[in-house]
Amino acid sequence: MSEKIVEKIITHKGSYVISLKGNQGQLHENIKLFLETKRVHKFKTTPYDYYETTEKGHERIETRRYWITSKIDWLYKKEERAGLNSIGMVESERYIQGVTSKE
Repeated sequence: MSEKIVEKIITHKGSYVISLKGNQGQLHENIKLFLETKRVHKFKTTPYDYYETTEKGHERIETRRYWITSKIDWLYKKEERAGLNSIGMVESERYIQGVTSKE
C-alpha cells in the first residue's frame, strides 16, 4: 500500500491493515525476526493478543493463528510510518488429504 493511500485513510479518520512482503526489505525482515523470536519465547516480556480460527470443509482443515503487539518502540523510523500502532503475523496450517503444510 502506498504512503499516499495511507495518508488519505488517516486524513479521513480511517484505520488500515497492510501486509509486508519481502520487497519491503529490511522492514519486513526486522519485523519477521522480532515476531518469530517473541513467538518462540511465548511473548514472555511483550504484551500481545492472540486469536485462532479453524475451518473445515472440502476434505481439508485450515487453522490460522494470529499474534499482534503494540510493542513497536524498537522499530526503526517508526515515526515515518503514519498511524502505525501495531504489528502482527499470521500462521496458516493446512491439512489436506493426510498432508500438513505451514505458511
